[in-house]
Amino acid sequence: MVVTGHSLRRVVLVRHGERPARVAPDGEGDGGFPADPGLTPRGHAQARACGMRLALDYHAGGVVGLLASPFYRTVQTAAPIAEALHCSILLEWGLAEWHNPRWYGSDRPPRLRSIAQLRAQFPQVAETYRSQVARPALETRYDTWQRARQLADWLRNVPSELGEGGTVVLVGHSISVDMVSRCLCDEQDGGNKRVVPFASISEVECGSDGVWRVRALGCTRHLSSSPV
Repeated sequence: MVVTGHSLRRVVLVRHGERPARVAPDGEGDGGFPADPGLTPRGHAQARACGMRLALDYHAGGVVGLLASPFYRTVQTAAPIAEALHCSILLEWGLAEWHNPRWYGSDRPPRLRSIAQLRAQFPQVAETYRSQVARPALETRYDTWQRARQLADWLRNVPSELGEGGTVVLVGHSISVDMVSRCLCDEQDGGNKRVVPFASISEVECGSDGVWRVRALGCTRHLSSSPV
């Protein structure tokens, strides 16, 4: 879906739905991908609620792209959104989880499902999109901020890969939703983390003065009437 004739005005950021509270150590759990857990049943219901909410908000069109972190839980969250908005999923490493070595207990980046495996399960995943940010290795918080900045700079320049105009939807993690929204608004990373609940929707908009501002952060009203 491509809308032309206007500059990019809005970025909607969705955190993935609920995942298991515990990430299993290497060799355990979740189909051989312990560092890449999927959604809980509640998380799947939350993802569907996000899709319904976004379809209501943008039923007249205007969504020029749906980007998602290549982690399993974010692609699972993006799938019902893609179905609701009638668009493809573009896998973007700029939205990936922080590759924090203290979280994974390893000297290697987390083992994730391959892009081919994701495409086989989720036909909405586009084959032609090339991530604007390279896949990260193990990284510091500063490294994570730098790739969020790289993605935000690309988005603000009205990416020709998506066409011009309307809204881009991003599906990420707590830290990537927080950091990308800050970077779009030219904020600095003070090390403080804003609360971004599961399956929440945030919105950053470019005003008539050309300044990007956060219009909503971590909204969960769409979940209150859903069976989650």
